[in-house]
Amino acid sequence: MMEYRTADIEDLERVLASAPSPFSDSVLAHALRTPLDVPTIHASLRQHLLGLVGPCAEERQPVFQVITGDPGEGKTHLLAWLRQASEDSLCSTDGQFFALAPIEPLRAFHRIFHHFLHETVRNLSRPLSVSGHLDSAVGSPLAVIVLRALLRIARLVRWAPWTPPDLVETLDKVIPNRPSFFLGAFAEVAACCWGDIERSFVLSAQRLDALAGMDLELFRVIAGFPHPDLRQDLIAWLGGVSLSEQAATRLGTRIILDDEQNAWRGLRLLVDLAALADVPLALAFDQVEGTERLGEEAVAAWLTALGELYNLGGPTVLLMLCQTQTWPRLRQRAPHHVRDRMEARAPIPLLALRPEQAVSLVELRMHRFWRGVGLAPANPAYPFESDALLDLIRSNHLRSPRSILRFMRQWLDDRAGGTHSKPAEPRPIVRSEEIQRRLHAMIEDDRRRPERMPEVREQIVQSALREALTTAWLHGKTVFGARIENVDIPAMRTRSRAGCRITLLLSTKRLRLYFETNNSAHGQSVASATKRMRDMLRDEQADRVMLVRETALPLPPASRNMLQRLYPRSLVFWIDPEMVAPLAAFEQLLNAAATGDVPLAEEEIRRAVFDIDAIDRVVGNLIGAAFTDDGVSRGDTRQWQETILALLRNRAAFISLPKLVRELEAPAEAIHQATEALVSRGLAHVALDRKRIPIVMLRPEAMVETA
Repeated sequence: MMEYRTADIEDLERVLASAPSPFSDSVLAHALRTPLDVPTIHASLRQHLLGLVGPCAEERQPVFQVITGDPGEGKTHLLAWLRQASEDSLCSTDGQFFALAPIEPLRAFHRIFHHFLHETVRNLSRPLSVSGHLDSAVGSPLAVIVLRALLRIARLVRWAPWTPPDLVETLDKVIPNRPSFFLGAFAEVAACCWGDIERSFVLSAQRLDALAGMDLELFRVIAGFPHPDLRQDLIAWLGGVSLSEQAATRLGTRIILDDEQNAWRGLRLLVDLAALADVPLALAFDQVEGTERLGEEAVAAWLTALGELYNLGGPTVLLMLCQTQTWPRLRQRAPHHVRDRMEARAPIPLLALRPEQAVSLVELRMHRFWRGVGLAPANPAYPFESDALLDLIRSNHLRSPRSILRFMRQWLDDRAGGTHSKPAEPRPIVRSEEIQRRLHAMIEDDRRRPERMPEVREQIVQSALREALTTAWLHGKTVFGARIENVDIPAMRTRSRAGCRITLLLSTKRLRLYFETNNSAHGQSVASATKRMRDMLRDEQADRVMLVRETALPLPPASRNMLQRLYPRSLVFWIDPEMVAPLAAFEQLLNAAATGDVPLAEEEIRRAVFDIDAIDRVVGNLIGAAFTDDGVSRGDTRQWQETILALLRNRAAFISLPKLVRELEAPAEAIHQATEALVSRGLAHVALDRKRIPIVMLRPEAMVETA
């Protein structure tokens, strides 16, 4: 246990001058962080939000609530508090359970339901951060929902008159006298016998009235959740990952939830499971201003999708948090029936802080600061005195949490320099340095967030490339010696518009390039992308087509053959997974600028995009590849097989596939095909890590070179 020592004024002043400011983090980037909290701030609104959960659960009806506020008034902080309240409820033995999933801004309006599904599952799969009773043993809010639903179904099946006697006998061992909150015990016992009873359990459950409206085809898949060895793949499947045919076969399904129709089915399944589990599902849409970057058509489609989600019914709370000036625009763009849903409950504006609440916020920050450095001053809020602090807040009209924190940081800086009366003028910001600093901070913060699935990483890459290329086009910047003459999203007759078309001029050669990102491991999804490319060439809408894909994800063989048939007008541009984080940070910084969370304008960030080394390198390599003759590899891979074996034998017995490509400085397609050949020869094995990145491992049979 940490000990706190008293200190004299000189010690306190020395620490204040040398330690990071207690008020340095005035912006909460996302709701998955747990900030310092003053319970009296927005207290009535907090109780109102908690009050939405009870009626929603009892009536099994959705609720739509809009919350508005200016930048810095605490919308994301409020959402972070609600997320923590959700986790606390799931680790409690009484009260109303509910699960909350923050939803990031939309990236591509042709995959809205898939975006909703992925973000919901990704954030509900996040490990519970609190310890409590045995529910915490099951790991995540999603596990609580699924296991509570299965436990309820098991009880209904146990007493159903058609249940076979042997299944009744087994269920008596699994569920007797187990309250619904002892899920850890239920999960442990069920895991031991589920392989023997799963088929009989599913057949009996399908006859229950409680499952009358459920998608039974998907229920048969999620019913395998008690199997510990299948759970990771099941979560990925439910989140819309395009699993390989082999992984889908292990789950006993051919349905992949990676298109809009099946993603909608996945959302329906989640809502039905939440209803059975008696755990209302709260979906919170924060920083919605970022969606406006996609254009009015995207905003209208997004709002329409929200309306359809509301019409789905079930115990669902839909929260929209947006800026005060954004709400009228959203309202105007919403279809009439969606607007009626959004306004069924009046939008609630965040109120300005009272001076007493502002004082509590400052005192809490200082108290935590002194505890953090191991000191215990006589006045825990030193150097602030309550009365003087109250006067300071009133005289400077500080009314929002962010304005208070920024003012107090400046006040402490000025105090250290010998001025106390009022804050000095803000120091001029060197824009390029500020952008680089914030990007670096966002990249580090992103590493601590739940992993993004490959399909979402592909959307990040597509969105960031489109933003960067559009910036180069509008500002006349040459990239790889080529001038960008146009950037657009071409219209297609029957297929969703997933890619982007650019017109390039290099010397005297003009080229229309259509590119599309795709990280799917399932052959059907890649085949759909390839067909769109074929249509672009057939309809003479492009001179060349490019599939952008991470080096961690080899092409399915059938899709590789389809692309080869389009050669020489087709090529694959391979991107290292390490490049995705800077692209994601660029997107987040644009969203933060749109919501006023950073002192930078969106246009400033766009202008500096090519100062970001990773983006400059990726865009330059992409345009350079467009003018090369490289296609999909067809060559003999025997030499690369021996090179890979030598590396695995002499340097590392296992290595990630992207790192293998980097280490050997080889064409990604050649390494992929060589690795597949080694696996088929029984000399190597490939497994996925928690990021679903392939790890190539040397088999014992290959440890010794054969003659």
